[in-house]
Amino acid sequence: MKFAYAIITAYSVIEELGLDVRASKDNPSTLENGEWNPLVLNDLVNRLTRSNIDITQNIQWMIRGEKTKIEQDKPIKTVSLTEWADSDNNSDSLQISNKDSYIYIPDAINFISFLRSKISSHCVKDRIMDLSVFDVANAQFLAQRLLLEKVGLWK
Repeated sequence: MKFAYAIITAYSVIEELGLDVRASKDNPSTLENGEWNPLVLNDLVNRLTRSNIDITQNIQWMIRGEKTKIEQDKPIKTVSLTEWADSDNNSDSLQISNKDSYIYIPDAINFISFLRSKISSHCVKDRIMDLSVFDVANAQFLAQRLLLEKVGLWK
């Protein structure tokens, strides 16, 4: 529950900044093929741009260890691996794998929105046990970056 509340709180910051995903049952964030609904994406990109968020600068995303059920069911779209991520031939059973990646900011916001709405807030069930400390850190770092960038303190 602590992880869920931390994700809810981080997404609340994003909502207060006016940078949340504005979708509905009639206007979902993604289409049947899994791609962004252009209407929802364009609205989000426009609000990010008006808030001085540089969406060309992707956000760092921690992806560590074995894939959780959440990551298997809804993989996040990565742009590229970070410079410090493990190469495919640099893995053994004694260390946690590091597949840290760069993520397009609207995709990051949409993923945290999913974690908040479908796992942490509404109809909480056993899925909450699949949340990780990395989900929390990613949500908090995203909220921090958006807040600092919106007020002009992000470099």
